[in-house]
Amino acid sequence: MLTAIIVITQDLEDFVQGSGEHGIIVFSLGSFFGSLGSDEMTQTLANVFSKFPQRVIWRHTGDEPTNLGSNTKIVKWLPQNDLLGKNLKVSR
Repeated sequence: MLTAIIVITQDLEDFVQGSGEHGIIVFSLGSFFGSLGSDEMTQTLANVFSKFPQRVIWRHTGDEPTNLGSNTKIVKWLPQNDLLGKNLKVSR
């Protein structure tokens, strides 16, 4: 049986690998909702995520919240299947 090798960017790989024992959370509202439409809701989510021991990869196309925690990475495009796959390979 062949297993596909998934390629993610070095930046994302470094963020994931730096998560340690706590791992990552992948947060996306799907391609239809790239942003929450409310600065208050975006700020609230950023605040909640900043309290997690996990690193958070958040698909968000709106303005970056001013209170974004160091454990949270915002991406405009989220390779969700690739991140959740078992065979990751770093693109060079």
